[in-house]
Amino acid sequence: MIVISDSTPLILLSKINRIDILHLLFDYIVIPPLVHKEVFISINGKSDMHQILMPYWVMIDTIEDYKLVVDLKKKFRRISQADAEVIILAKEKQADFILSDDRELHKQAKLVLKKTDVLYTGAVLIFAKQEGIIDNVKDLLDEMREKGAWIGGNIYDSILLRAGEMEKTL
Repeated sequence: MIVISDSTPLILLSKINRIDILHLLFDYIVIPPLVHKEVFISINGKSDMHQILMPYWVMIDTIEDYKLVVDLKKKFRRISQADAEVIILAKEKQADFILSDDRELHKQAKLVLKKTDVLYTGAVLIFAKQEGIIDNVKDLLDEMREKGAWIGGNIYDSILLRAGEMEKTL
């Protein structure tokens, strides 16, 4: 199974010390170089925004035809450079999944990739619960919120409903 990740799921799960969920679900994660730069501490100790040590099961892979990234950025101007790299890497590697919380990435990936599912972090947590990796989703969502993640009320409720941790109300 090939899984390509954007920065947000890695950051969110790292903030709550549960990045291991990705390894337990998928064995390894592939990221493009720009996502690596956005998320992880470099070897020389200088960090960008997030100061997360890169686990051994996160692999950096380069894009074979970078012109595809440039073309995608021209076609979809609202997509970030890193998101364009994620989509093209997923296309080149024929990925099974992309992990991202970026709505624009989801939208454009669905247009570019026909056989790759794009999963939000909430869906990853639901799968982790179904696989017995975690006991509940709510505690982790609450901790993400406490540590600065924006998870809107409707999204929060939807995740808990799908996780079986909230009853549907009329």
